Amino acid sequence: MESRILRKMFNRFKTAAVIAGAAVLTAVSCPHNATAAEVTVPEKIPVIMIGDRLVDVAHSMGVVPEAMSVRCSLWPMCSGLQTAVQALGCPSCLGSKKAAPMLEYIEKHGKKTVLIEKSSSFCTYTPEVDLEKIETLLKDKGLDIKYVDFTKGLETAVKQTAELIGYPEKADKVIADYKENMNKTNERIQGKKFPSTAVILKGTYQADTGKSFVQIEVPGGYADRFILDKLGIKNTGDKMVPSNKKPSKGHITVRKLDNLADAAPEAIIMTGDIASVQKLVLKAVEKNSALKNVPAVKNMKMYGLTGYIDASVMEYPMILRKWADALGE
Repeated sequence: MESRILRKMFNRFKTAAVIAGAAVLTAVSCPHNATAAEVTVPEKIPVIMIGDRLVDVAHSMGVVPEAMSVRCSLWPMCSGLQTAVQALGCPSCLGSKKAAPMLEYIEKHGKKTVLIEKSSSFCTYTPEVDLEKIETLLKDKGLDIKYVDFTKGLETAVKQTAELIGYPEKADKVIADYKENMNKTNERIQGKKFPSTAVILKGTYQADTGKSFVQIEVPGGYADRFILDKLGIKNTGDKMVPSNKKPSKGHITVRKLDNLADAAPEAIIMTGDIASVQKLVLKAVEKNSALKNVPAVKNMKMYGLTGYIDASVMEYPMILRKWADALGE
């Protein structure tokens, strides 16, 4: 009887997560107040772009490169972009392979303009990666290499990108839309009450084996800096991490959630493959009935949301707003 009740409870979680996830994808994928008739196919231009933020800014102007080097394993938008843009591997891999994938692409398709993102810290999880060092691997190849400087703020980067892709007139509207969305998000946050604690669980499903995994996002990562801190929520995911495990790219992979009670989150945020997270939480609760008293489980505060790693910089106001709307009361 108890098992049936638990499954019924988690079916309700599943329905809520699907609705929340669909809303996020709609918000991120479509311009504000856009209709189906207004959606256009991005224009592909003959350049190679290195850096997620750069690709995202160009995409916000309706432009994509022929090829790109971005963090596909971390950036949710990458899977959609790969249907139109050739992925050359992440910048870290590109550096370790001495830019071989890019040089092979250039040899096959001809010499290209290369646009490189300049940022004070490209990736929190791999601080040793310096995109500017990639230029040294491309010397004497007859390439036209230019930088877009994100260290001076998003507005400057948007204007530089617009100039380099040949659409300087688009910059002002993109900047204005961003500011409008950010102001609306900040207004929505004001006056809301948020959970004091939360854990972020990223699900992974392996189709070949049928197995599900969960990655615990440890404190101090992108979600904390850009979302939870702004909502006054503390990430207690570190209390779920086995003492013998070290984070990889800000996450700890687990097959069980036995330590959920130690974290005692008021909310559970599910990213990635949400069904995988639901499955492991259900298994954990069925195995240990004490987990039913975890505040997030007891009060059914589980939310399927889009993960954020400071790559979808133009979509950030909408992603933050969705998290605020889901978690706030």
